[in-house]
Amino acid sequence: MAGKRVGGAKKRAAVKGAGSSSILLNSLIGALSVVILLFAYSLYDKGVRRDTHLTEYRGSSLEDTELPTALIMDQATKAAETDLVVQVLNGSGVAGIAASYKDALIAQGVDVINVGNAPNYHYERSLLYYHGLNADKAYQFAEMIGLERERIEEQDLTSLGNELTLILGRDYRSLKMMSVPEVAVRLQILNGCGVNGISREYQKFLQSKGFQIVDVSNASSFNFQESVLRYDNDGVEEDVKNITFLLGLDESQVRRVPQLDNANISLIIGQDHPELALASNRRTR
Repeated sequence: MAGKRVGGAKKRAAVKGAGSSSILLNSLIGALSVVILLFAYSLYDKGVRRDTHLTEYRGSSLEDTELPTALIMDQATKAAETDLVVQVLNGSGVAGIAASYKDALIAQGVDVINVGNAPNYHYERSLLYYHGLNADKAYQFAEMIGLERERIEEQDLTSLGNELTLILGRDYRSLKMMSVPEVAVRLQILNGCGVNGISREYQKFLQSKGFQIVDVSNASSFNFQESVLRYDNDGVEEDVKNITFLLGLDESQVRRVPQLDNANISLIIGQDHPELALASNRRTR
């Protein structure tokens, strides 16, 4: 009996040992499977990222947009060649000019990481600032856009991660690759002489010439000795020239101002209104 008990105990110990070994083996197999799965996912994720990297339209969003493979590869090639990181700021006051130029630069492989407004709209000339040790890149970029070297300055500003900052001044038309966006004319007519109904008369006249009038009211006073034509956007210069011609204004009466409140062209009718072309037309009828 004692021998049987000893034999039974040995069998139970053997079974228990086999069970422990099986659990350990299963645990090792499970851990190894997890490692293999993680490694496989890592390879897949890298492959996906590598495939989608070339479809990044640098400096722009690709939301719901599919670009042709040839365009993607061409852009990637240009980006590798230029290797420029730039922010573009509007210092001219012309609406949309920075965003328009951003698109032109992106098409040439420039990485435009930020578009916004300059500290003010009084920049008569465009400027290029380089940050850190990027003087050579500034000269490269200036040559690309047709900007004189004397307009390149150093500036200690790298918080955005950009190497260069381009401020578009009122001479932006002189830059290469610049396309001027169309600007809708919003004309304001103000009575600056106190003659009853004078603004409405000019409203009818200019509307007959195709101009959109957005405001007809009184000027800040009725003491304007001469009529004045003001505008705040270079995109309406041709329209300003047309109004100057139609009314017979002198060039000294036309003024570029930083900003108008309710329009981009403002005509103030002064005490000299009898001398304007509209008055001459009235007298000959």
